[in-house]
Amino acid sequence: DNRKKKVDAFSNYISKLGGIMAGAFSVQRIIGFTKEITELSTKASGVRKAFNNLNSPNLLSQLRQATQGTVDDLQLMQRAVQAKNFKIPLDQLSTYLKFASHRARELGGDVDYFVDSIITGLGRESVMILDNLGISAAEIKDNMKDGATMAEAVGKIISEQMKSAETEIDKAALATDRLAAS
Repeated sequence: DNRKKKVDAFSNYISKLGGIMAGAFSVQRIIGFTKEITELSTKASGVRKAFNNLNSPNLLSQLRQATQGTVDDLQLMQRAVQAKNFKIPLDQLSTYLKFASHRARELGGDVDYFVDSIITGLGRESVMILDNLGISAAEIKDNMKDGATMAEAVGKIISEQMKSAETEIDKAALATDRLAAS
């Protein structure tokens, strides 16, 4: 009987300790979450300011439409600012992002990765990065023979490839990408 009381007391102590530990971990998670939200808000504020300085009022809605809602606004604004810094024509940006999101679905890849690849590939004029999107070096070189810039050559290739692209979109993949973006 005495042994049972000790076991019960010990079990009660462990239960209370478990509750205290769970509460402590919950508080730690809440603090961590709050810190992440604050950092994200600060980051987003700077990106939004830089994006607004682009002076292109319809750009965000065009980019949303081009990616069919599969890329979050912060990422779209970051890529637009990056494109401007890389001297990529902003009037072609939605076409580039539409192609990147289409390729992501077509190849079963991550939309953000493909969007990043097209911007970085064009900005660095890197055929190796653009190759990730299925754009061949030979095709780029052929389209640059007439004095076109890499961005113009890639734009022409994208236009040709998008004409022959399948118009039926994998709706399940699109829905998943939209959910991830939101």
